[in-house]
Amino acid sequence: MSTRSRLGMAGAIAVLTTSMIAPAVRGQAPGDLERSLSLVDYACYFSRASDQLSGKQFPVQLLNVLQDGARLDVTIGRFEELCTPVVKGDEVLFKEALQNESVGSLMHMDYARYAIDQAEPPALPRPLFTLEHLNPVLTGMAEAVATLEPRALLTPVFKGDVGPPGDELFEALTLVDYVCYALESRDGALPFSEIDVLNLNPMLEQKVDHLAWIGRLGEVCLPAVKGDRVSIEEVRSDPVLSVLAEVDRADYEAETVGSLTQQTVPFVHLNPLFTGVADKAEVFHISHLLTPVVKAVAPPPHGRVMWVNPLDLLPGDPSVTTSNDAVSSGVGGGLPGLVIESSTTGEQTTGGGNKVVWMGLQVPPEWDVTGVRVCYELTDPRSYISQIRLAQLQDPPASTAVLLDDPSDLTAMGPVCVDSQSTIIHPEAGALFIDLRVFFGDTTDRIVVRGLGLFVEPA
Repeated sequence: MSTRSRLGMAGAIAVLTTSMIAPAVRGQAPGDLERSLSLVDYACYFSRASDQLSGKQFPVQLLNVLQDGARLDVTIGRFEELCTPVVKGDEVLFKEALQNESVGSLMHMDYARYAIDQAEPPALPRPLFTLEHLNPVLTGMAEAVATLEPRALLTPVFKGDVGPPGDELFEALTLVDYVCYALESRDGALPFSEIDVLNLNPMLEQKVDHLAWIGRLGEVCLPAVKGDRVSIEEVRSDPVLSVLAEVDRADYEAETVGSLTQQTVPFVHLNPLFTGVADKAEVFHISHLLTPVVKAVAPPPHGRVMWVNPLDLLPGDPSVTTSNDAVSSGVGGGLPGLVIESSTTGEQTTGGGNKVVWMGLQVPPEWDVTGVRVCYELTDPRSYISQIRLAQLQDPPASTAVLLDDPSDLTAMGPVCVDSQSTIIHPEAGALFIDLRVFFGDTTDRIVVRGLGLFVEPA
């Protein structure tokens, strides 16, 4: 089939909407579709292609319920990889996949990976969660992660000289991209370092490749839609798109020669925003493996509590003052601690920043930080701690990455100890800082911090 014909097919796909998904696909049980998605991984080849999309700017909306429809504006850069569908495991799983009707649609869909040069906002609103593996080879495996900045966009493409199937599931897939975020993880390793994979794409004639090395988990790719082609309400009400919205892709490093190595592969973009864009990828070697996962709320922090000195907390701006009268704190029964007061109300400084007390932390490098414990008491619930944040200095030391951002309002009068959301921080990667953001409803109120601890566990 000519390039002109393939462009015609892409143009036809541009007019698809969720209303075109046929009853036969709508009637498929969500569990059946999730099983189909769980069988398919993607082998991503390090590749070179033109930069005709470099500099493109557009809004993206995340689909997963946990991120509550978060939007970001992205600018994409160079083409990096071509990701093609595979099934990992053994002959039993290979046979199941080849007999699965929905996998028959998935096998025609590849993804082109483009670097994200700019993104705003630069972080997820809920960066902490647990990834639970769906693939039968990894059943029961879960990984707690803390996401960082968005690195890349995966967008659907079609390669080869045989026309795309044009069925209902395939049409739904053309609407969904993936935004890949860098992350920190507790372990980040699969229970095996090599495995066989069956190539699904018809162009590769069901060849089996051996992935000779699989490394650590480096990113998680979250389903999203570009622009305003499909609303989040349409996605959540559609029985097909709603399942696609909940399945993420965990991105593991890999290194091997694959069946596409040393080939030049033509492809055409399918997503409506890039309709009619055709390109060719010069393909080198497999560099990543994407495997299906679902997100869950991160568990509470765990490990031992390492107490730090709350009296070291410093005011973040002149409107906040701290004192440490050893006789009486003036709060509750008077037990001393670090007393926080404010000359202004609210949680914003006069300069527009957060009203905080903060300090640097010293953590032995052989321990990971998984959360924070704060012990406090209030004079009145109208004034309280409104956020717990841990940030890590980056290299070069011109910015910090927020690795814990718990916005829970600690309004209980106390005295009480409260644990934050969980995180995963490797202290050896950079200096750590803790912020306690405070909200004051009245300038006569006081907050006393009597204990401050870090949850830590051996690295």
